[in-house]
Amino acid sequence: MLKGHLSYSVLVVEDNLGDFFLVDELLKEEIHFPQIVHAKTFLEAKNSLLSNETFDVILLDLSLPDMEGEKLIKSVQEVANNTPIIVLTGYTEIKFATKAISLGVSDYLLKDELNSALLFKCILYSFQRQKVLNELKLSEKRYLELFQLSPQPIFVISPEKMQFELVNHSATQNYGYSKDEFKELAIYEILPKNVHDKFQILEKEEFLPFFLNIGKHKKKDKTTIDVSINYNSIQYQNQACYLFIINDITEKKSMDIVLTQAIIDTQEKERSEISADLHDNICQVLASCIYDINLLKITSKDLKKEYIDHLEESIQLSLTEIRNLSYQISPNFIYNLSLYDAFERLFLSPDIKDKYKYELNISEKIKDIELKTELKINLYRILQEQLRNINKYSKANLIQVSLCEKNDELYYSIKDNGKGFDINNIEYGLGFFNFKKRVDLFSGSSEIISSPNKGCEIRMTIPLEKIFKSSMD
Repeated sequence: MLKGHLSYSVLVVEDNLGDFFLVDELLKEEIHFPQIVHAKTFLEAKNSLLSNETFDVILLDLSLPDMEGEKLIKSVQEVANNTPIIVLTGYTEIKFATKAISLGVSDYLLKDELNSALLFKCILYSFQRQKVLNELKLSEKRYLELFQLSPQPIFVISPEKMQFELVNHSATQNYGYSKDEFKELAIYEILPKNVHDKFQILEKEEFLPFFLNIGKHKKKDKTTIDVSINYNSIQYQNQACYLFIINDITEKKSMDIVLTQAIIDTQEKERSEISADLHDNICQVLASCIYDINLLKITSKDLKKEYIDHLEESIQLSLTEIRNLSYQISPNFIYNLSLYDAFERLFLSPDIKDKYKYELNISEKIKDIELKTELKINLYRILQEQLRNINKYSKANLIQVSLCEKNDELYYSIKDNGKGFDINNIEYGLGFFNFKKRVDLFSGSSEIISSPNKGCEIRMTIPLEKIFKSSMD
């Protein structure tokens, strides 16, 4: 009974004619019109495989006149183009036949136990096995491409051997070593010199926490980089390994240092300004109060009222100065004021109200929204900082502030008619950086628009869903 209704093309590599005729007969019992090609030597098999003819399966005897054993299997595989190979063997070669499976052949059959059903079933299984293997190879190839194309350096490291098993292209580019050089390196050679001795006496279980906690790596040119590391445990070539993804944070750390210093400088500057305000304004007024009190002690009754009135004015002035200074440092009043009223207070401060005209436009829709408290504070701080910049640099006389809803976003603009600047030829200070960071807190976007003699405008947009006050506020 014919089981195979498809016609299969089979290459039988067998130098014994008796064995070939047996295989030929068994194939014809199970397969409908099989296309059978007979090769008696490896050379004949090679020529058939390199011709235009394609085969569905190769039945291979392990001992041929011109080649045998492991060398024969590997040579056939080189020209087989992923065609499944089934080894035909005698009892004397069964030990090697099992080894052949590890070399990549699909299966092996004992010649003395061959029958048509067994041979046909083995051929069908080899097709399925090869299909799965091809899919695995394709999947492995895709993962390898992702591994190699990653912009971040990736290492596969064996904690057992303490060596690099695999590195990607980005690792060679960033560290300066070739892939072959990496494989010759001891792992500690990419670490700072001060940890070399400790690293070389590590126990296997100590490797991972130690490697992750070292925040610096050394390149081939001896320069060091700051790194953060992500990792995962994987199996690579039948051994437990770690896959490390390296993030070069050198520039980020340098920028953090610059920003930290800038923040410290700004804090010191603000302290100096507060100190100057206390000394030049409040302290002077209080000194005047003490002077008036001393005069009251020695003056006649007729003049006492005049000095008391002056003393009262001085104390009131001190209170006003202290209140203004308090508003600048911490706007706690904003919890009880609308955003419009809070903005108005900034424009009514002594250094602004007498120097600038201003237009403050907040749409009714925004006025009706109960904004998040932290958003109100940040919008207030942005305006406060920009008014300071305008007062210091712009030489403007008009300031326009707009706050409204556009395209499901909160739109916020602060504009002046001052001298402006070329945004391509200026190094932005901490004030501009701070305003951008404040907007980023609410997943917003920001931009600066300016040119010489055309004023300056900062624009911000924040998604509406980020501005509403929650029950937790």
